[in-house]
Amino acid sequence: MFARLAQSAFLSLLTVLTLASCRSAGLQEGEPEPLAATSRPSQRLTVGVGRIFLGDDFAASDELSTLGLEVSSDAAFHGFGRDFGWELGVAISGDEIDASNAATGLQIQGDIDLAEIYAGLRSAFQLGPVDLHAGAGVSYVDLDVDSVASIPLTARLTPDDALIIQDSTVGLYLQLGAYLPFTDWLGVGIAGRIRDASNFRGRFESADGSTSTLGLTLHLFR
Repeated sequence: MFARLAQSAFLSLLTVLTLASCRSAGLQEGEPEPLAATSRPSQRLTVGVGRIFLGDDFAASDELSTLGLEVSSDAAFHGFGRDFGWELGVAISGDEIDASNAATGLQIQGDIDLAEIYAGLRSAFQLGPVDLHAGAGVSYVDLDVDSVASIPLTARLTPDDALIIQDSTVGLYLQLGAYLPFTDWLGVGIAGRIRDASNFRGRFESADGSTSTLGLTLHLFR
């Protein structure tokens, strides 16, 4: 899971930095830059799409599609010689469960839905034309897994064959991101978030509450 996450993050970050290098080269050659950002706004609305990576104990679905919305400010507070800001976001994730076991004939069908609300402090940095940010705070996640198992009369159903959990957890998160502003009001980039929390618990089952998220981001400044 983490190998795929690291590989995807590296390739996405390389793409952003390559765009930044091309943009810098154009400036050095004196070419006109009609889309250049003339300022670095401190407040933004961010829309993100990507994948959330679950623990192995989810079995039938260890990755979910996710859509997130975040509002943030980079300069709301000042301390330790630099500016700090805040971030507040929501994300919804989901997938259909459709798994089967050829040996036993077991089939599991259902849905898995996950909703997250998070809030924390952030700090922003500039690396040439690329803006970086790091944030940390508290995350609340609500999980709803509803699956139905159908098996032959000779098969045996175990707690691992079906997963039914409706629970929520509160944990801590760390978020890192990079984006390239193209205009005074628009930028694109990537962001990743790691969440550490206690397990989700059902009547008979439990699932890891720690997750990782990686996605592409669209930033609207003001």
